[in-house]
Amino acid sequence: MSIIIMSNKKRFAERIRKIQQISNLSLKDFAKALGVPEKTAQNWLYGISYPKPEILEKLVLQFKANPNYILLGEGPPILDKKKRPTSPISKGKRGSAMISPTLSSA
Repeated sequence: MSIIIMSNKKRFAERIRKIQQISNLSLKDFAKALGVPEKTAQNWLYGISYPKPEILEKLVLQFKANPNYILLGEGPPILDKKKRPTSPISKGKRGSAMISPTLSSA
């Protein structure tokens, strides 16, 4: 059973590493972009530990990473190569569209 777990961790680590490589970021910059210590990111890349769900979400949003690729190894690593790395929040796709002029005048 531990062989299967180690194999899965290694494959998961390879997928995270692939996203880092496509992004052309050093380990330090990759960790900084995700808001984690460098050692934490290094542990993911070596298959020692897994990122928390909120970090996986950042990986998807900031790097346009394909969630199916990260979790299952299916599909391309990056969904939209043209707009990487940006976040929907920084582009105003969240929040600003939710404010209605009719609500603010009430």
